[in-house]
Amino acid sequence: LGDVYKRQDVDGRVLVGSEVFRGNVVVLAEGAKRCFSRALGLIDECDAYHGIQVRLRASSSINRIEVYVMEMLGDFFSWLVPIVESRQVIVGLASRSARNLRYKLNALVSLLERQGKLRVHGEIKWFGGTILTGPVGRVVNGRVVGIGDDVQMNKPLTGGGLYPSAIAARILAEEVNSALNGDFNFGEAIANYTV
Repeated sequence: LGDVYKRQDVDGRVLVGSEVFRGNVVVLAEGAKRCFSRALGLIDECDAYHGIQVRLRASSSINRIEVYVMEMLGDFFSWLVPIVESRQVIVGLASRSARNLRYKLNALVSLLERQGKLRVHGEIKWFGGTILTGPVGRVVNGRVVGIGDDVQMNKPLTGGGLYPSAIAARILAEEVNSALNGDFNFGEAIANYTV
């Protein structure tokens, strides 16, 4: 894969195995790995945190999202998201270090129970992933267009939500459909996408 990354270019050529493919536009949607994005100059450095969340069956005295900054839990923030209508909550935290994340999250849940903010009836699902912080990268370089985490579009704007990427994906999809119908104008498509 290292050779593949080194032999990309911003003119729409991609090396796959021993074959070179060329397109009017190459859409990068590689997520938080950002290998192509780095190699093609779409992003600079950013911080990456390890996030973990648990969805719980629980009653909660809280009816709004709460965010906590507690040194004992890590060097980022933690959160409680009540889902009142289904008597569930999501509790999560993030840290630069992946060490002891599950232990820290269990400690946070216990603390929230002691404070009377929730009463846990059972676990539903554990999940998590990389949380990127830092400036949004370039979304276009030559004929390469990035979307989502591969250009750091999600986390810096929303703290983890997908709203900006969902809007960008819809706009990009319209432009790709235009290309498939033979109505593609690269300059116009890029102008529409980057507005």
